[in-house]
Amino acid sequence: MYAPPPKSSNRTLWIVLGVVGGVLFLCCAGGFFLFSRGLKAFQNADAEADRYAAESMVAVAKPWNADALWSRGSSAYKAAVSQQGNREIVAKFSSALGNLKSCGPFSASKTYLNSRNGASRVEVEASAEATFEKGPAHVTLGMSKSGDAWQIDSFYLGSPKLLKS
Repeated sequence: MYAPPPKSSNRTLWIVLGVVGGVLFLCCAGGFFLFSRGLKAFQNADAEADRYAAESMVAVAKPWNADALWSRGSSAYKAAVSQQGNREIVAKFSSALGNLKSCGPFSASKTYLNSRNGASRVEVEASAEATFEKGPAHVTLGMSKSGDAWQIDSFYLGSPKLLKS
């Protein structure tokens, strides 16, 4: 006669599966936490940039003020455009479009967050539709924030009126 096989226990299997399941759960929870923090940082940066763009648009274009644009310009903007060039651009916008009458809400289309050696930098591109005394224009502002200060990196206006002037 044969003896029945000894009863095997699955206790070790269940312990291993429990540990693996717990580790997977913790990894998923940590990933979700980091993702939600990153998403919130993007949303906050976009909202701040939209507010800064709206404030800057009024300060620069209602009425046109080259000094307001220059003072908000980043070092990248000032490296690309001289102060005299800035004045010429603003004068062209002013003569072609007239002063700003209204500006729709800005909407961020590109957002980049960087952090190096504890210093963070945010770059945002935001656009809006604006109405000037002589017609409409599409406005696109490139902005960056280092520390607590936002600055303008680029300032674009798209309007058929600008092609004619």
